[in-house]
Amino acid sequence: MLGDHLATYVAHAARSEVRERAASGGAVSAVLVALLAAGEVDGALVCVTSVEDGRVRARYRIARTTAEVLAAQGSTYVLGDFLREAMPQIEAFEGRLAVVALPCEITALAARPELAGKVALRIALFCGHATEPRLVDALVERLARAAAADPALAAATAAPRLTAFRFRSGHWRGRLSAQFAAATADAPGDASAAPATVTVERPFSTYSLYQNLYYCAARKCLSCGDHFGYDADMSAGDLWSSRYKDDPVKHTALLVKTAAGARALDVAQEAGTLEATEVSSAEILDGQRRTAPFHYNVSARAKAGRRLGITVPDRGGATGEPVRVRWHEYLAARMVLRGYIRTKTDEAAAAVLDEPRMWHTVRLYVLKGLESLS
Repeated sequence: MLGDHLATYVAHAARSEVRERAASGGAVSAVLVALLAAGEVDGALVCVTSVEDGRVRARYRIARTTAEVLAAQGSTYVLGDFLREAMPQIEAFEGRLAVVALPCEITALAARPELAGKVALRIALFCGHATEPRLVDALVERLARAAAADPALAAATAAPRLTAFRFRSGHWRGRLSAQFAAATADAPGDASAAPATVTVERPFSTYSLYQNLYYCAARKCLSCGDHFGYDADMSAGDLWSSRYKDDPVKHTALLVKTAAGARALDVAQEAGTLEATEVSSAEILDGQRRTAPFHYNVSARAKAGRRLGITVPDRGGATGEPVRVRWHEYLAARMVLRGYIRTKTDEAAAAVLDEPRMWHTVRLYVLKGLESLS
C-alpha cells in the first residue's frame, strides 16, 4: 500500500511559527526553505488557496523565497487543474524546481521525462481524494450569512464579500476560517475607506464532514488508489494516530522514496529547519489507518459502481492487480458512491448543507466504522 520507499519518518518544522500555519507539522515547508537557501533548487511549485471574486479556488504558483513558501502553507481541498495551470509554469521556468503536488499530479509529471533535468525533487502530499469547488462555494454562502449577522457589518450596504479563507490551521483537526468584508453605508463608493471585516471561525469538521463522505468528489478520484504518491521522491501527510493527539507539537509523516528524497531530508536536517525521527512503516500506516486502505481499494468502488450504474475503472493496487473486496469494504464504497451521485450539481451541494447535520454525522460514523474493520 505504501509503495517502494527507503525509509519512513515522523517530522516537524523546527520553528514553531512555521508549524503554526501548517496543515500538519510544517515539514514540507521546512524542506523547501532549506533547499532554496542551499541553492539546491531555484523555485518550488506549490498550490495555494486563492480567493477570487469571493470564491475559493486552488491555484499553482512558483515560490522563490521563504516568504512565498510560507504564504502557500495549509491544505487546499478543492480540485485544481495541474495540467493546464501548473505544467506550463514548470515548462517555462528557468532553473531547477521542487514540485509539491497530489499523487496523481506527480504521476502526470513523471510521464514527462523531458522535464526530469529541471525537476530536482517531487513531493507528493497524502491524498484521500479531491473535491469539486461547488462544495466550498455552498459552504462560503452559509458562512457569509453568519458574517452578515455580526454587528461589525450591520451598516453594510451589500452582502459580505469573502476576502480570505483557510481550510485548516491549528493543532490536531484544526479550525477553518473565512474573512468577509463589506462597504459601509457611510462611504459605499469610497475606495479609500477601509471596509469593516469579520472573521468567521468554525471547526474544520464544518467542511470535512461533507468532504469525507465524498460529497462533490472529483470523478477521477473514484478510480485512483494512490494515497502515498508512488511516483514521488518524498511523500508527506498527516498523522492521525491517537498518541499524537495531545502532543503540543504537530507532526508530519514522511516517506523517503528515492535518493533525491533522502538528499532533501539531509539538507533540511543539516540546515536545522527540520527535525525528523525514523520510525517503522507501521507507524505511518497507523496514522492513516482508515482512509488509506479505503482509498487503495479501487476494486471495491468498481464493484459497487456496477450496482449503481457508475463505471469505475479498476487499475488495481500498487501491483496492478485487483484488490480483494470484503463485505464491509463493499458497503463503504457503496456509501461514498451514493454521496458522490447525489451531489453532482451546485443545487445538490447546497441542499446537502441545508439538511440536519446530525444525519450526515451518523453516516460518517457508519462509514468510519466500516473502514475500521480493515
